[in-house]
Amino acid sequence: ALVIVDCCLLRAPPMEAGSEQPPAQDALPREAPPPGQHQMGYMAGGIAAMRKGAEAARDKIANAVVALGPVGPVQRPMTPEEKASEVKCGIEERKERDMCLYVNDLERQLARSFYWSGNFFRDLCFWVCNWHPFLGMFLSHPRHPWTKRDRVLTFVVSCSLTMLPSALVMRHFPGEVSPGIILVFITMPVCITEVALYWLSVGGIFCTSLPGPFKACCMGSVWCLKHSCLCMSMLVSVSVLSLSLLLLELDESSMQHPEHLVDFFWISRLQSYIMWFPIWFLLPCLGFLHVWFMEKDALRAAGR
Repeated sequence: ALVIVDCCLLRAPPMEAGSEQPPAQDALPREAPPPGQHQMGYMAGGIAAMRKGAEAARDKIANAVVALGPVGPVQRPMTPEEKASEVKCGIEERKERDMCLYVNDLERQLARSFYWSGNFFRDLCFWVCNWHPFLGMFLSHPRHPWTKRDRVLTFVVSCSLTMLPSALVMRHFPGEVSPGIILVFITMPVCITEVALYWLSVGGIFCTSLPGPFKACCMGSVWCLKHSCLCMSMLVSVSVLSLSLLLLELDESSMQHPEHLVDFFWISRLQSYIMWFPIWFLLPCLGFLHVWFMEKDALRAAGR
């Protein structure tokens, strides 16, 4: 315990000889405070300061919850200026978009919109980077719902599925095979499979506009369906590769010219990637040319 003694009180005035003067009241030594009184005061002050700090932190957290919403930032649609600024390709850190206020609308627009900057050729290049099955593996938008991982899996599946029709064509059409036969029996079925896998990959983004419980149920169902189909596609790809090799083993003429199978494979892949441009550019209602001008007219009608 601390004992505070006023030194001035110890200096008593001189007393005359023979006189007995009682000491002044102020000159008497003060009583020492009870043990622990100062510590109790310090603790009470510290507790009060902590309480004030906790109340301030609680108010800040409450304001942040109001601003962020229950599961993240309150989402809103993109403005035309923000949409034009999103014409970008490549990769980015996932956490860079954690506080983005329009990320849900951005992903929906990436899955279905072609009109972005208002410049036809710039939007055309951006569309190719996002939608082409081969170029998109490297150049797609970082937040595109058809992720680069899903694109690589789709590429592996499509390449594997190309082998079986190539082996069948090679067995039933000995000798030289025209590109038309490769297009009909190899390229087109694989292209249809790629389109189906694409819509499975981006299907979950259309569930974000649903209300709470329906949104969670829809996204969970789409997620299970997508991954089940991808896993099934990988199993089918392995089976197809095995069956293709078995067919080559059984056909002695095919084993004498295995390079023909590789030729069919590359011709089919090149046909798919080259024919993608005119088909998806000119296709009515779904192609870039029709949809881009349709979105442009809709924005002009809305006064934007």
